[in-house]
Amino acid sequence: MDYDSGLIDFLTHQPSIESLILLGAVPDHLTSMRLDLPATALPNLTHVQGHYTQILALVPRRPVRSVHITQVDDTGEFEDSDVFVCLKDTVETIAQSTGSLEEIMFEDEDTDYGLLEVVLSNLPNLKAVTLHVSRHGQSWVTAILESPVV
Repeated sequence: MDYDSGLIDFLTHQPSIESLILLGAVPDHLTSMRLDLPATALPNLTHVQGHYTQILALVPRRPVRSVHITQVDDTGEFEDSDVFVCLKDTVETIAQSTGSLEEIMFEDEDTDYGLLEVVLSNLPNLKAVTLHVSRHGQSWVTAILESPVV
């Protein structure tokens, strides 16, 4: 499944939208990674909620102040460390918002406390953070940030 051209056309021609919540199915994020939106689309977007691939497409170059990431692994095929890497990359991309991000929520149950270290170093102006951590609560931040680059 790819993103429907109707959705892309709709979002491209809605300059007044400030809040966008995308629920339900997303394209296979391994083959169709991002919504292909022009940089001029959604110039007033301040809140976005959706799958991490949607966040990757919607936040950079827009004045987003609030982000709610609903899910990373919608297939059940990711290891917890894979989820961490996806969210780490997403946080680094979110930092490209033209607005001052004030609120972020991670709803994926495979999130871990190590993500807070990444959030702190990339998003210094946050006023609210919500992190859903499973009872396993293992932190992947040390293993990933300290592993040698090959």
